[in-house]
Amino acid sequence: MKEAKNEINKSIYKEKKSSDLPSQLLPFLDPKILLLTLGLNFFLSAHAETLTELLPLKSSCQLLKNSTYYSRYQAHHRNPSWTLHELTRAQTSGQQSRSNDYRRDQRISDAVEASDYRSSGFDRGHMVPAADRRKDKASMSETFLMSNMTPQRPEFNRGIWRVLEQKIRKDFLSLRREDDVFVFTGAHLEKNLPQLTTKISIPEFFYKIIFNASDLKITSYLISNHRYSSSELESFRVSVDEIEELTGLDFFSHLPDRLELELESKI
Repeated sequence: MKEAKNEINKSIYKEKKSSDLPSQLLPFLDPKILLLTLGLNFFLSAHAETLTELLPLKSSCQLLKNSTYYSRYQAHHRNPSWTLHELTRAQTSGQQSRSNDYRRDQRISDAVEASDYRSSGFDRGHMVPAADRRKDKASMSETFLMSNMTPQRPEFNRGIWRVLEQKIRKDFLSLRREDDVFVFTGAHLEKNLPQLTTKISIPEFFYKIIFNASDLKITSYLISNHRYSSSELESFRVSVDEIEELTGLDFFSHLPDRLELELESKI
């Protein structure tokens, strides 16, 4: 357990933090989040063109707006680098069954096909979990777009990653009120990653940042793409600062500095 955590710590490096910030997507469902997060001064337009002006993207990146989540797709890696979705009781407690309708995302040129993972030895791992979108057929189905998939080792995807997804839902549903809870899910897409034969990069690290905007509480995890016992999950709790050091992103840069420092440094 300690060796696994050390492996992650050794791989963290410092670099200039990017202006390509997922924090700009936080208030995408409810304007009151602007107040609850002490002035996160961003909003989402109904038009993706306006949004990309607010959120500069590298030329190889594309911001994808779905009905219940957003994602940043990186064409060079043929992978989503991060997604953002809100947890709601209607979605997490719904009865919609898995659609399993894996399909290409028509918005992307050279889009990944469902068959591109065939015989690769890797799962088509969800960034936004299907089980977080059980309200209706449309919500469920859009989690099966290939732009929401990333190569995960079967023992990782069906093991500790699944346990983490279940824990996040369980913790949310245990709240006595429906807080405003958002989940960043990320794949660390660095240079020189190994690839599938279909030129899809295989991330070495995945992370989740769970932000309760109502209580201003953050919990985050960083796990490498390997087999671990479910009992080891809590050993992968990290601070947001550690994830930022690895990825070069700055998740909550527009919170007041003192609050950002306090939230991001905690484990």
